[in-house]
Amino acid sequence: MNAKLFLDTNIVLDLLGERAPFYDGAAKLATLADLGNVTLVVSAQSYSTVNYFLTKFGNAEIARNKLRKFRVISDVSDLDKTVIG
Repeated sequence: MNAKLFLDTNIVLDLLGERAPFYDGAAKLATLADLGNVTLVVSAQSYSTVNYFLTKFGNAEIARNKLRKFRVISDVSDLDKTVIG
């Protein structure tokens, strides 16, 4: 069983927005996930926040495509009252 890594919104923005100087580290995590060495977990809220920022500063279609591709290498965490506590 591989490790699960929870990525906060900023790490996803670093990766998909290719934000320097943090992009390289985020890309390494994505590569590990693509190889099946780790499982990336992201909150559902992060998807909407990342979409907002990527479309605000770029093209909406490109943002959606990046998020679709990212979804292939990541899992969406459940967000319910059990998780929140």
